Amino acid sequence: PTSEADLAYTLRPGVRISRQARDGEYEVRVNRFGFRGAEVEPRPHPGTHRVLVLGDSVAFGEGLTEAETFPVYLETELNAEREGLFEVVNAGVSGYNTAAEAALLRHRGMQLRPSTIVLAVSFNDFGPTPVITATGVLSNEAAQRSRWSWFRDRSEFLVLLQWLITYARGEHSFQKLAAAAGEDGS
Repeated sequence: PTSEADLAYTLRPGVRISRQARDGEYEVRVNRFGFRGAEVEPRPHPGTHRVLVLGDSVAFGEGLTEAETFPVYLETELNAEREGLFEVVNAGVSGYNTAAEAALLRHRGMQLRPSTIVLAVSFNDFGPTPVITATGVLSNEAAQRSRWSWFRDRSEFLVLLQWLITYARGEHSFQKLAAAAGEDGS
């Protein structure tokens, strides 16, 4: 958990753990900035283009070795023709939505001085921002839960349907912000 009002939790810097996946065990290491992967310097080396990848468990690479994650593949592809010019930092955190990713960018990501930011988006990124309850359990807002939560969490189609219904009602946070901006003329 963090003390930041808009950022419920982050990865704990310096952690190295073994996790279990279908294909066996894999290691997760978290650098001093709280991002998955190798240590990075606060400033990129001269001539290095730093890319910061934000996202949820897909960007993080849940269930994958570090070498199998999207940010590592991106770095490999970017450096295929020019060695050492691109450094990609994996700032993906399982359970985050777009609001949490924006908060992470403000609180931790910008201090790494990225020249490019990649936002990996999934349908569940438009849902409620994750929170840590008083009992220490990671959850979405209780009001958003239903008896079908177990199904919604396992069905991309249902998440898409829920997103479309919320969009049709004008209830997404970006729609509310746009409506509020239109009302005051800004």
